[in-house]
Amino acid sequence: MTNVLVSPLYFFGISAQLKAVIDRFCAYCVDSRKKSLKVKESALIMCGECDEERFFSGAIDTYKHTADYMKWKDRGILIATSVSAKGDILQGDWLNKAQAFGTSI
Repeated sequence: MTNVLVSPLYFFGISAQLKAVIDRFCAYCVDSRKKSLKVKESALIMCGECDEERFFSGAIDTYKHTADYMKWKDRGILIATSVSAKGDILQGDWLNKAQAFGTSI
């Protein structure tokens, strides 16, 4: 099973909602009596107003460290830049890239 984490970029990081989900994964690492997650792979999809991918580095690091700690195989990262207003995602080739990304995992 592949776990796809999705978030807008909020001040160089992931959203609080996604952070809360990631924090709950800790229970599967701390208490060995719990059943392990069926998730074996993960991917990250993000969008944000920033026009350069370097501004996503904090969020990407959070994802990579989480995937590594949870022993998930990283299936890839898709970052959509320059997305701030309704309809911006339709500019460029983001939807085709997202479809190709989804097909690849």
